[in-house]
Amino acid sequence: MAGSPAAARAGSSRKARSAPAKARGARADRVEADNGASVLDKALDVLDLVAATTPAATFVELLAHSSLPKSTLHRLLTALAARGLLRRDAADRTWRPGYRLLELAHGVWADLDLRASAAPELAAIRDAAAETALFGVLDGADCVIAEAASGRQAIRLAADVGQRDAWHASPLGCAIVAWFEPATAASLLGALDARRRDALAAALELARGRGYYVHGADAAGTSAVAAPILDYRGIAVGAIAVLGPAFRLGDDRLHALAPLLMEAARRLSHNAGGTVMSLATAKAEGRAAAGLRCAVEARALLGEAPYWSGRDQALVFVDMLGPSVHRCALAGSPRTVPAMDSWPMPRLTSLAVPRRGGGFLLAQPSGLRLVDPERGQDDAFVHPEASRPGNRYNDGKCDPRGRLWIGTLDPAGQPGRGSLLRVDPGGTHARIDSGFTVANGIAFAPDGRTLYFAESAGRTVFAYDLDLRRGTVSRRRTFATWPEGVKPDGLAVDEEGGVWVAIWDGWRVERWSAEGKLVRTVRLPVPRPTSVAFGGRNLDVLYITTARVRLGPDALAAAPLSGSVFEIEPGVRGTPVALFGG
Repeated sequence: MAGSPAAARAGSSRKARSAPAKARGARADRVEADNGASVLDKALDVLDLVAATTPAATFVELLAHSSLPKSTLHRLLTALAARGLLRRDAADRTWRPGYRLLELAHGVWADLDLRASAAPELAAIRDAAAETALFGVLDGADCVIAEAASGRQAIRLAADVGQRDAWHASPLGCAIVAWFEPATAASLLGALDARRRDALAAALELARGRGYYVHGADAAGTSAVAAPILDYRGIAVGAIAVLGPAFRLGDDRLHALAPLLMEAARRLSHNAGGTVMSLATAKAEGRAAAGLRCAVEARALLGEAPYWSGRDQALVFVDMLGPSVHRCALAGSPRTVPAMDSWPMPRLTSLAVPRRGGGFLLAQPSGLRLVDPERGQDDAFVHPEASRPGNRYNDGKCDPRGRLWIGTLDPAGQPGRGSLLRVDPGGTHARIDSGFTVANGIAFAPDGRTLYFAESAGRTVFAYDLDLRRGTVSRRRTFATWPEGVKPDGLAVDEEGGVWVAIWDGWRVERWSAEGKLVRTVRLPVPRPTSVAFGGRNLDVLYITTARVRLGPDALAAAPLSGSVFEIEPGVRGTPVALFGG
């Protein structure tokens, strides 16, 4: 039977029938693989959404931003939680990244050879900057150069691989220690004499604020800029630097080279330390708004916290990373050169609020201080964040009763470490809300019954019901949100209840109605507006502070007025902002 013609025909028939079956099976396998890949993409998108939402994501928020069916989103969240990639807080029904991600990150870092990865990056930096590029690590209290790419200019500075210096004598070492855990950094600083310790502590604060460390011209005629390489905890494991003669590497060039180093450091760590500090900017859309003028042609690294003093008829603002405080008499004609007083500050200064008693209330990492540069006063006031080393104060505003409301953050961008605080004129203080990453702009509705508060990392402005008599808030709700990559910064409110929002890296300021609708956009000639304030005798001028920090040479060439203060008459008056009552 096996060799019969009938058997042959049967076998042939079976083969003919099996070919389409195999094809159908292959197609089914491909469809299943495609479906599996699609599900995996969706799951990873959900994971990214949860990680990007601070302090935590609700199911409703994830549903709105993912565009997934409710049942699909629920299955994906359940599956990710089962693998430990997400965790659900049963108390408030929110989702956060799971601890399994830390285990995976630890495994990646255990196998990462930074020295081998640094060599091509240093060569590229050397070619772009035309100066010597270095990679270093800390060994105890010393910094060791582990890799180098020497410059090719006739006058250049070479560095030997294996060269060892005290950490505080090395730009690489200072960049690393600036991003150590606070207790470890304090221990290394504590081994130094008091004078050197205080100077370095201030320099490391500035480095954390800027994202890089600048070593100005020293006795040997050398200057440098260095950026840390951060692990998944936001702790420095090394640093890269550009080193050269000070006559070629002046301050402006050092700051302009910083983005090049930060980008390379992030590639070396595969963005493990996060990207809270932005480097690239969005493209400008359209021309600057009609009627917009440059009020103060400044070169502020991070112009911030504009505050109109009706008493002095002057605008007060800070260069947080300069650091310095400025007071400008801008109430006259816009074509008049403003009279400006400027006071350099010894520490990073994020806020200068005029006081009823004269001088300013300053916010610095070591606490809030009462400072009057004209009378020589500089007194510690209160330090509500003393129990949270590493945190610093950010933007703030006084309510009609003269109490300061101010936000805090972790400079390395660690999620959920920031808070909203209230500081009373007598020095008492309260933690009003917490769990924020980049606590930012604050403003009050014209009737004083609503407080607005920007969480830049979460791309959200919140609104609270405010009880002015008690100094308490309730019913936090979302007032406005923005898509990925758009960061709301400083705030101001006009007499109609409109909320004006500076959009960092967005080349614009937006006005939102009291109902939470975008109603106007003011285009700027610079990418990084930081905050807004109404001023002038009739509060009919909107002032806009801006920044130039972490802008490379090409970006600065396209926006040379970055860091200046702009003004525009928007056609609506602002609401008065109180002086600090202390």
